[in-house]
Amino acid sequence: MRSVPVVHIYQGDGSPGFTFTAFSIPKTLKKEYIYNMKEINYKTQGVCAQVIHFTKNDDGTISNISFEGGCNGNLKAISKLCDGMKAEDIAAKLAGNICGFKSTSCADQLAKAVLTN
Repeated sequence: MRSVPVVHIYQGDGSPGFTFTAFSIPKTLKKEYIYNMKEINYKTQGVCAQVIHFTKNDDGTISNISFEGGCNGNLKAISKLCDGMKAEDIAAKLAGNICGFKSTSCADQLAKAVLTN
């Protein structure tokens, strides 16, 4: 049996409002959700990766992380591990990480990127 994603909408006081399955979400809600996501293309400094791409969601989580350039395997792993995390949590874990003799790293650049508007 296949499970169906469910969206719960709560009222301002935290009490239950509406529940929708992924197949019954009104188009207006879908558009509202899409408009609350922000695609970010962050130009890095001092590292091999040139650009970090990600989505900043309205709930503060980061998703769809990808890097242009850099150490392919390591950056794919960092992207998978950080997907769905809050921006502040990513920054707390990765800020200050250095690469070789550089004063920064791709992980450190991601920490800076997720805190940008």
